[in-house]
Amino acid sequence: MPDVAVVVVGSTHEWESEGADRDSFELPAGQDELVRRVVAANPNTVVVLNCGAPMAMPWLNDVPAALLAWYPGQEGGEAIADVLLGDADPGGRMPTTWARREQDTPAYLNYPGEANTVHYGEGIYVGYRWYDARGIDPLIPFGHGSSCADFAWGTPCITGDGTDVAVEVPITNTSDRAGTDVVQLYIAPQAPTVHRPRKELAGFAKLELAPGQTGTARLELNERSFARRDLATHNWKVDPGDYDLVIAASATDTRAVVPHTLKEPDRS
Repeated sequence: MPDVAVVVVGSTHEWESEGADRDSFELPAGQDELVRRVVAANPNTVVVLNCGAPMAMPWLNDVPAALLAWYPGQEGGEAIADVLLGDADPGGRMPTTWARREQDTPAYLNYPGEANTVHYGEGIYVGYRWYDARGIDPLIPFGHGSSCADFAWGTPCITGDGTDVAVEVPITNTSDRAGTDVVQLYIAPQAPTVHRPRKELAGFAKLELAPGQTGTARLELNERSFARRDLATHNWKVDPGDYDLVIAASATDTRAVVPHTLKEPDRS
């Protein structure tokens, strides 16, 4: 087996904190160049990213693996080593969308604002909703993640009626080691009467499966799952009509689409 280089990059409190905005979308202190030079010397390079917010990663397609550690604390080294050596499954999923470039982000046209005022102009189109609406391919989509194991997804089954439905998806671990997988469910209105995101996350289920084991991811929906905020009544409202229930592994990795219709309420 060829030697593997592990490069740890990221930011610290000098460049990133909750009390101040970052000066750049790029990794600080020439770290992108560091990654490029290590990859040029050894293509078998794993990059560990230690940061708290999205960064540009122009080298991502040039490395065989990248691990986002966030800011894991004093035991972070032990946890990272367990994942890199295969003793622990990297079962997390991305809670944010990472753009290919700063210009693709929802806040680009509004930040940094003027006269110490920033207008949050993206409205409801935050995160993956923005990238869906604009047709922008992100660098790393919301909900993305992987495992040391491989999985096969079966045909989803829907039970219930109206807004009270449940979606079940059989998942089989097809590999020779244990692992985790996450099934995400998005609601996609087909002919909305007002501006709405193309799809919205309604739930997710995480399974831990042994080799060869099959489990069922169950996701339950209710009235709020289909509702939108109605500006006329200042309340939540469910519009009748056709919806797609999108079963996915991330915001850009759709595995199945199941149509679902909400009928007009009976007012008799």
